[in-house]
Amino acid sequence: MAGYQRTEIHRIKSYEVDKNQRLHLERLVNYAQDIAMAQGESMGIGQGHLTDQGLAWVIVKFDIRLDRYPLYNEEIHVTTQPVGFHKLTADRRFWFADRDQKTLGTIASQWVMVDINKGRMKSIPEFYPKQYGFDFANNEKIVYDKVQMPDSWGTEAKERVKFSDLDFNDHVNNGRYLRWIMDGFPEGFLDVHGVKRLQVSFKKEARLGEVVTLRTTLPGEDEPHSLVEMTSEKGESLVQGRIDWFKFSE
Repeated sequence: MAGYQRTEIHRIKSYEVDKNQRLHLERLVNYAQDIAMAQGESMGIGQGHLTDQGLAWVIVKFDIRLDRYPLYNEEIHVTTQPVGFHKLTADRRFWFADRDQKTLGTIASQWVMVDINKGRMKSIPEFYPKQYGFDFANNEKIVYDKVQMPDSWGTEAKERVKFSDLDFNDHVNNGRYLRWIMDGFPEGFLDVHGVKRLQVSFKKEARLGEVVTLRTTLPGEDEPHSLVEMTSEKGESLVQGRIDWFKFSE
């Protein structure tokens, strides 16, 4: 195996679902982040340790695939495992299953280690893969697709970064970006369209008080996907992604 696995069980709460009783995508990402942090805490390399070292783990890429949406009051099993450690990046996988162990979805994720005092990436010390019981004979390098941005967009929305959007690293939580993305689609769209796959790259951070602009394309009959980009007030690209859709009626 690569690194140690960890599994947790969640029951979907009423405040975690939409009006159709489907789990918000933001919450799925929250589950993933939380179990990754819990694994670090259990091994003595959690938030307190990282803060003392002047370090932070930052997610830079997600590849989310859903077989079906978890529903209100459903019991789901979340499993995670670090699968790859490289000089500047680490790969971690997440698996989501129902109580009968039928797959609900997966997330592949890429992380970097940041020196919080200098505000830039640093090489990952050998100490961390050792703490995770990592076997470099099974070192995986996940390949993430490159998403090409379009020449024109279909929708535009704006969000102001608020205090409640920030996590304990003083960064906008990754799940919050996904909330903004999903809220950027027209009224009624998400009643009939579900995410089959979402690929997202986090390029730069949005800052407290900043107004960010979200642009999306809408799917067509021949292209059942959307492209998304979030930009800063200076026009810098913050987030880029692609969503492949399915229709709930199908």
